[in-house]
Amino acid sequence: CLEFTRSSACPNEGCRMGPRQQFYDVTAFVDASNVYGQNEEDMAALRDGRWHPLMSGPPHLYKELLPEAMKDEFMCEGFKGPDGYKCSQAGDKRVNENPGITSMHSLFMREHNRIARRLHNLNKQWDDDRVFMETRKIVGALLQKIAYGEYLPLVLGPDYMTKFDLTLTKPDKYFQGYDKAVNPGIYNVFNTAAYRFGHTMVQNEFERYPPNFDPKSQHCPIKLAFSFFNPSYISDNDQGGPDSILRGLTTQPRQDFDRFMVSGLTKSLLCEPQGSGHRSDLATLNIQRGRDHGLPGYNAWREKCGFPRAHRFVDLAPQIPDVTTRERLQELYSHVDDIDLFVGGLAEQSVPGGIVGPTFACLIGMQFQDLRKGDRFWFENSDQLAEIKKHSLARILCDNTDGTTQMQPDVFKQPTQPGNKRVDCSSLPQMDLTVMT
Repeated sequence: CLEFTRSSACPNEGCRMGPRQQFYDVTAFVDASNVYGQNEEDMAALRDGRWHPLMSGPPHLYKELLPEAMKDEFMCEGFKGPDGYKCSQAGDKRVNENPGITSMHSLFMREHNRIARRLHNLNKQWDDDRVFMETRKIVGALLQKIAYGEYLPLVLGPDYMTKFDLTLTKPDKYFQGYDKAVNPGIYNVFNTAAYRFGHTMVQNEFERYPPNFDPKSQHCPIKLAFSFFNPSYISDNDQGGPDSILRGLTTQPRQDFDRFMVSGLTKSLLCEPQGSGHRSDLATLNIQRGRDHGLPGYNAWREKCGFPRAHRFVDLAPQIPDVTTRERLQELYSHVDDIDLFVGGLAEQSVPGGIVGPTFACLIGMQFQDLRKGDRFWFENSDQLAEIKKHSLARILCDNTDGTTQMQPDVFKQPTQPGNKRVDCSSLPQMDLTVMT
């Protein structure tokens, strides 16, 4: 048996009786809360006093690391890195879950501080609070641009991007789609099932690359099974710290989107301590979490997304064409209505030009449509908007990793793909911060 803790419950709206509801304390908006925290108290803990940068720890070579954990929820039980280095603190308490996540948090802490220093130099008349808040606004807009302009098109494909009106406007245009009637909250089905599709694409190792990306000089890979809540890889200067991990994330191919997960997630999840028998299985937890939250089955969500309701397992063939997969589903479930959404969604064939299948594409598309239409602070004035749209995650990596001089323009794709070979960082467009004054 595996240990399973139910999600915290909260009252229904108006404290009415009804189905059990779950409490989720992370803000719904794409607002960089992962960088700045969920509330004023979190943000104050991450600021360097009233100064405009975010707090940072001892530098890795020339770039900062995240500050050491100060609150209990950021502590890593039983793990310490070289010289007693502890886990990190950031805007999201999951920052230490694995070194890939920690490295991405480090990247955007550095990007905040880089922009804040530049704005401070350009606007000497601004006090530190204004520098900090203006920087936060820019970083939040950058994350929106990366999510909708670089990431979602690869996940959903062109048809679903168009269906849910998710394509960003041209640089000289401004989004006019705000609708105060739209609730931008997170759907339970999105959080509990659909957006967990990425778990199937995780590799068993994190590759680490030097600044020149030379495979012959590649640093030692990190075993996923031994990386959970282990801060030692971040402070390991000999192996490149977070910078080499970030370069690895841009180079290493992903696992296929399918019904399989690597053993590091299904046999060694959250091993405490390393190599012990105390472990869990992410696939099992995801299925049980859907049941814990009372999600309707896969068939109901297919119907919600406009597909015919299946009455027999063979009726799933248009979305799940693989015969072996349908046979396995029939062995595991007594009726087609019993299929868990997470299981059925992973079994689907990818949509054209995308990664996920049609049911997950529908649910993810609906969520991101509402997050955009229901956000009254979505991007600012048109001059700033044009500059934000110039910037990319590739540019952020160039600006905030030690020694990196080349990067592929689209870091969500392999550099071996046509039109995406690595180029000099100096050739990648960069936003002009003088228009932010």
